[in-house]
Amino acid sequence: MKYIEHLFVGGSVKDLDTILYSLHKDIPVFHLYCICLFYGEKRNHVEIMSAKEICKKRYLQKDFVVIGVAYGKTEAVDLFCFIIQQAAEKGRNLQKAEEWIL
Repeated sequence: MKYIEHLFVGGSVKDLDTILYSLHKDIPVFHLYCICLFYGEKRNHVEIMSAKEICKKRYLQKDFVVIGVAYGKTEAVDLFCFIIQQAAEKGRNLQKAEEWIL
């Protein structure tokens, strides 16, 4: 698991350093959702996943980048919409997630 340099953060996230430390150590954070870009497979795609899911062993070998964190699924969806809106305003190709996120 990697993180983009300028991580998108939901409004209710207060202690980002603790969250990143917990995710790095595979410690699930209650009610935390991550917006992840999966790459290296047949095609790149974005998923909103709970921290509990990300910390499972099956994701240790997957290539993905965390692009945003938020508390609660609703805030994660709102954050994802914000990310897409920012990309659209910058004129990025929305069909290729790696171009508008990285």
